Amino acid sequence: MGRLAGILLLPVGYQDGTRVPTIVSAHGGPTGAWTNGCNGGPGATGQTWAARGWAVLYPNPRGSTGYGEWRMRANTGDWGGGDYRNIMTGTDEVVRLGVADAQELAFEGWS
Repeated sequence: MGRLAGILLLPVGYQDGTRVPTIVSAHGGPTGAWTNGCNGGPGATGQTWAARGWAVLYPNPRGSTGYGEWRMRANTGDWGGGDYRNIMTGTDEVVRLGVADAQELAFEGWS
């Protein structure tokens, strides 16, 4: 399936090499997508978490828009399968990079 993208919002005052609590925020849809900008509005809590010392991972797993029709439809018949694995791969990568504390992970999402 190739590489998929996400956005990592670091907490205010983040120091390289410091592991911090991290929340993974799944977009709704499933054909929504996180974009690089201010994710504000109802239910968008990332800036609040970052102000309190948390990193926020905004993954765009299979099913997200912006990757072409095939990837957008890749969840058909596989809800909670490949998209879940994509989200977990992104989460594991943020831990591997030394940003996320594997003992302090949280998840939010909707739809």
